[in-house]
Amino acid sequence: MTNRRPADAVQQIREHELEVAQSIEAAKTAAEETVRAARVEARTIVEAARRKGREAARAKYEERVAVAQEAAAQTRDGAELAIRRLQQDAAPFVEEAVDAMVQLLLVPPEEERA
Repeated sequence: MTNRRPADAVQQIREHELEVAQSIEAAKTAAEETVRAARVEARTIVEAARRKGREAARAKYEERVAVAQEAAAQTRDGAELAIRRLQQDAAPFVEEAVDAMVQLLLVPPEEERA
């Protein structure tokens, strides 16, 4: 009977070692799965941040384009107004110049010589 007890003890130690080894393996597997999940989550977060960054950059770009288009429209409108004013201001001078040119064309060559 004394021979059985040491054998039982050895068997219990082996079973315990097997349980510990299985627990260690399960812990390793769980840790690897946790690391994989963390990597996937980190990639997802980084991709989302990149998307948000691109979206924010695109929105900022579109805002700047809209501002530039408005400024261009205002500049164009201002330039057109300035041209109209110059044309109005120059109209009397143009009419006077045209009248003078007509008078020059109508003057007979004999009177020019005198």
